[in-house]
Amino acid sequence: MSEDGGRRATEEARAQPRTQRQAGLSRAAKVAVALAAFWVQGCTAKTNGVLVILQNQRVAAESVSTGPACVPTDELVSARFSGVLDIALDKPIGYQVFPLIQNRLSSLLVGGVERNSLAVSTLHMKIEPPAGAMLTFPAECPAEFAEPASATIEPGESRAFSARGMLPCHTAVIQQAAAAGSLSITQTQPVNFTLSIKAIAERGGDTIESDEFRFGVSVCAYCLQQQGNATPSCAATPKPNPYKGNGCTPGQDDPGLLCCLDQTQGGKVICPAPDF
Repeated sequence: MSEDGGRRATEEARAQPRTQRQAGLSRAAKVAVALAAFWVQGCTAKTNGVLVILQNQRVAAESVSTGPACVPTDELVSARFSGVLDIALDKPIGYQVFPLIQNRLSSLLVGGVERNSLAVSTLHMKIEPPAGAMLTFPAECPAEFAEPASATIEPGESRAFSARGMLPCHTAVIQQAAAAGSLSITQTQPVNFTLSIKAIAERGGDTIESDEFRFGVSVCAYCLQQQGNATPSCAATPKPNPYKGNGCTPGQDDPGLLCCLDQTQGGKVICPAPDF
């Protein structure tokens, strides 16, 4: 090989890695452009650790010290770790939840406008019966349903919401299963259900979904009532009735609910018992 030919071969060999690096940079640039276009156009994504359900809040009319009664606070000390639903009332009721939701994004101001606010639009509910339970919710009362929500959470802040974790129709199905013997539910033997809750929010055209938050609800009969299953006649109850259970959501979570049998209506159950 001539001296000129050898020099050209060496220069080509030296140039090859640089050409490969340039090609790699070009590919990376193309990927970056594609990703930028993806986010600008908007997407639906599950973003773990950004929108977080911290806990379910405790709320009761008699314990509210500030603000309107029955409005859950945004304080971490107000957590309720499990729930109770009494199904032996005068009518089927649902179970109310008060999830405390946090926006863990950092503040991002663009032109004086906060870009990392999260607008919560929906709370997705799923009711899970205990394993082996002979219980199926019908199509007109599905185990999974969406509850509307409408509030914005600013970066680094938390906010409590109010929603139905179980609907009255779910309680009616459970009552029917208990009456048929498919579920054994008594004053001292509850059946434990699980509510799976997800929050869905919007941010600049993107949809952000929280991880599921699981909350246990013990479903019982008469367990929250002042006199258990020995329901008195309405004529025999104190007037006014001092036992109205949870003043915000009677029939769930807190004991001390006095019901009665109205003998003028054939022994119809009335919850809570009337004041006069």
